[in-house]
Amino acid sequence: MIVVCADKTEDVRSGGSRAWRNDNPGNIEASDFATDEGAIGAAGGKGNKRFAVFASEADGTSALGDLLDAKADKGMTLNQAIADWAPKKENNTAAYQRAVQKATGMKGDARLSKMPPAQRKALMAAIRQHEGWQAGTVTSRPATQQ
Repeated sequence: MIVVCADKTEDVRSGGSRAWRNDNPGNIEASDFATDEGAIGAAGGKGNKRFAVFASEADGTSALGDLLDAKADKGMTLNQAIADWAPKKENNTAAYQRAVQKATGMKGDARLSKMPPAQRKALMAAIRQHEGWQAGTVTSRPATQQ
């Protein structure tokens, strides 16, 4: 993946996970929500531009937090949020829920709206881990002429 930087250089991202290459620790899908959160594009395998691309890890992390806020505003529990995020039709939702519960020490019926900042931070870290965040290599170069 090639990211054009504000200074007109290009960062070539190789290896690592899709979440890392897209600066999207939650693998948030490309959508109006993602665009409103600052997504700069979409990417995916085999020509499928399914996942949002953010300009920085901080932007993607902020979007993840805002998505959790939206789920909290709907009164969702931890398990409900994970089921909404990672539906059974394409994920092992129960395994995802167990992994997040184990990583955070929280129960599935914990309300997102009641989580103190430390638990929210742990939840975001667990999602990032379960979504497979793994850094690769970034090589900077002058922008290519088009």
